[in-house]
Amino acid sequence: MSTTTSPDKDQHNGSNSPQRDGHPQGHGTGHDEGIPTDVKPASTALIVVLVLVFALLLGGLFLVGFIPSRNELRKIRAEAAERANAKPAVLWLRPGESNGEKDVVLPCDVDAYQQTAIYTRTSGYLRKWNYDIGQHVDAGKEMAFIETPEVDAELAQSKATLAQSQANVTKAEADLDLAKKTLARYVESQKNSPGSVTQEALDQQKSALQDAQAALEQMRASVVQSQANVQQLQVTVDFEHVTSPFSGTVTARNYDVGALLSPTTSREIFDLAETDKLRVFVNVPQGYANNIRQGQKAYLKVRNFPRNEFEGTVTLTAGAVDPNTRTLRVQIDFDNKEGKLFAGEYGQIRLPVTPQQSVAIIRSSSLIFNAAGTEVAVLGPDDKVHIKTITLGRDLGTELVVTSGLQPDDRVVVNPAEQTTEGAEVTAQEAPHDAPLAKPDTTQPATAPSTAPATQPSMATADAESIVTGNTTR
Repeated sequence: MSTTTSPDKDQHNGSNSPQRDGHPQGHGTGHDEGIPTDVKPASTALIVVLVLVFALLLGGLFLVGFIPSRNELRKIRAEAAERANAKPAVLWLRPGESNGEKDVVLPCDVDAYQQTAIYTRTSGYLRKWNYDIGQHVDAGKEMAFIETPEVDAELAQSKATLAQSQANVTKAEADLDLAKKTLARYVESQKNSPGSVTQEALDQQKSALQDAQAALEQMRASVVQSQANVQQLQVTVDFEHVTSPFSGTVTARNYDVGALLSPTTSREIFDLAETDKLRVFVNVPQGYANNIRQGQKAYLKVRNFPRNEFEGTVTLTAGAVDPNTRTLRVQIDFDNKEGKLFAGEYGQIRLPVTPQQSVAIIRSSSLIFNAAGTEVAVLGPDDKVHIKTITLGRDLGTELVVTSGLQPDDRVVVNPAEQTTEGAEVTAQEAPHDAPLAKPDTTQPATAPSTAPATQPSMATADAESIVTGNTTR
């Protein structure tokens, strides 16, 4: 049976054919995917235009950042060149003057006029003590008694030995006298009756006399030895009584009754200090050594009495400057009968001194340290820098005393820098006077190297001419 296919069906079947207009057919659903088949490619001119626009945008952005940066760099270089060619600016001040009386304030320790530790000189037991801490004791008074039974027994034995030696001497003297008389009878008999005594008998009597003499000398030496032993033990026994070597105050008692004491292993029994009179040692800087005189007044201040000063007298000076610290050792005595001061206190000594010549005062920031020594920069009439070597005196903290090297009309640079060199031209301006220089009557403490005890703030004396500050170093 034949089947006839209609044209419409053929046309519909043709749409499902594998190829249409030379393009492959999509798979999957059996429907068209909507891909346009008539899209035209972009023209070359459009691509060129887009590239040019993008390049112009990049160039514009580069110029926007580069031009200001270049202008800023030119400005910085111009300012740097201007600063390099400009004169450095400095501040100056004229040195202050001081020629009046000054007070040198130095740290110190208050010491007892005399102090000692009292030890035992014999072995025994502490039987009693008569003075306790804080009590006053006069010189020569018994402070304690030490019982020494063994030493007492040795002393009794030595005395007995001495008595025995003395008895032996008496016997030896009697033997010697008998030997002398016997020899005399033999000689007299031989003289009156020759041949009545043999020569051997005479020799024996002479030998007996010599033996008696030697025995006597031996006994006498034994007596001397026994006497020495007795004296030695007697001295040891006398040390049972511990006495005070001088009048003072007991500052420590280290043993109670019954304690076993030995001169080789025991610590001191008492510490004794003379506190009715105190003394202070200070190290005066070399620059003021010639101003210190024996008999001049000095004034002590301690923390216990912050508003009071105790007057003392300079009694001794070392007479020579210590080469290590460049200071003069000075002793100052203080009367302490009222007992207000205590030995061992920390304080400050004020010594009124008068400089032998007028001195200049500058700010410590003006110093220049280099191999040539301590220098300062001064300004000439044409505002050119000149370097001067100076000699320093006291260190007043923010200010320094200059003993030589400056004139009153010098303009001293207070802020020297690396550019402040000899002959340099600068722009000078007077420094403000907000921090004035020291006045002639101002009392300032002198600096010094540390010798104070560890229990007190370190404030010891030193050479004020050796000053180290953090100023410019060239």
